[in-house]
Amino acid sequence: MTIEGVEELHGVEYEIIPDRIVAGTLLLAGAVTRGDVTVTRCNPDHLRVMLEKLEECGVETTTGADWARVRAGSIKGGTEILTAPYPGFPTDLQPPMLAFFCTCPGTSVIEESIFNARFSYVNELARMGADVKVASNAAIVKGVDTLSGAPVEAPDIRAGAALVLAGLGAAGETEIIGLEYIDRGHERLEEMLSDLGAQVQRSSGVTPLVEPSGMF
Repeated sequence: MTIEGVEELHGVEYEIIPDRIVAGTLLLAGAVTRGDVTVTRCNPDHLRVMLEKLEECGVETTTGADWARVRAGSIKGGTEILTAPYPGFPTDLQPPMLAFFCTCPGTSVIEESIFNARFSYVNELARMGADVKVASNAAIVKGVDTLSGAPVEAPDIRAGAALVLAGLGAAGETEIIGLEYIDRGHERLEEMLSDLGAQVQRSSGVTPLVEPSGMF
């Protein structure tokens, strides 16, 4: 990149692009709960690779000019993912996608090519009954019949969102601490999920409570 300076700058109007990570997380919430979720005011092109991977698992996806919809009545199996810079699969959607894979029949593989040590949250999913093995920069996920609610801790922003999604698809109650991480990347996440029919509440103490929500 080469920049040539100017004597002065002038004003301009600019519209910030929609957050593909928040949009993708909400769509994955629908997939985890085998629900039907539509996200508006997003750019489906930015979500294309994630939607394609969901389709490989049996999720029905449809898109419009500024919306995307997932319908996950049944899942046929898992798939393989390699994170990559845009337009590849976003590394920030790797944790919530892995949470979805925990509920898929068969075996799924996620290879992380952007950041090192980004599977630290897998131990928290194991508390919920997930079957995930990490080898170097890859995670091998074997789907289980049912995740179980448990007390867990969010180690970072996207892992925190993944634990929320896992809690939505789990039997029983899930308590998550580490809200400061989730709030940094997902403003009012519990409100959006509640609007979709989830049973999520932010407690007055240090933990919110995530209850199984069933189908959205």
